[in-house]
Amino acid sequence: IPIELSQLTRLSQLALFGNKLSGSLSPEIIKMKELDSCALTGSQVGVTGGNSNKFTCPMPAGLPSACSSAKCDDGAPAVTLAVVVLIVGIVLVVLIVLGIKLHKNHQAKRTKLLKEVTTTSATVMSDLNTSKAGAPVVIVDGKSMPEGPDYSMNDAAIAAASGTSK
Repeated sequence: IPIELSQLTRLSQLALFGNKLSGSLSPEIIKMKELDSCALTGSQVGVTGGNSNKFTCPMPAGLPSACSSAKCDDGAPAVTLAVVVLIVGIVLVVLIVLGIKLHKNHQAKRTKLLKEVTTTSATVMSDLNTSKAGAPVVIVDGKSMPEGPDYSMNDAAIAAASGTSK
């Protein structure tokens, strides 16, 4: 309500409809003590959707008694609340789906790694059991080599050993 309106202290009737006013009521309204009737938040005839004006809580202390029917409205509209609930629901569903996919992916990687380690261990143990007792065994990448790795065919190893590069 404009402050200028609240300066009309000798006003006997105050009715504001169809203005879609919002915000807080001016504390100056308490000076309007001579009001006989006051309609700040009532619905206008033919207006759908509830009150025509919505004021934030709390209402000013000392509001004239004629304005006691005025109500504050801090509640979010039902549409806004429904949209927020819908968005939160969608986000939760997406997070749950992503969590399930991440869990399955992690489990598949873990199973693959376990299978690889088990296979490599079995190969190493088999090679150790089949080799001659007391003979040296070199294991490279899970495979036994009779004398260690063969670098004779590796050009990078030859270049590194001779100190030259191609």
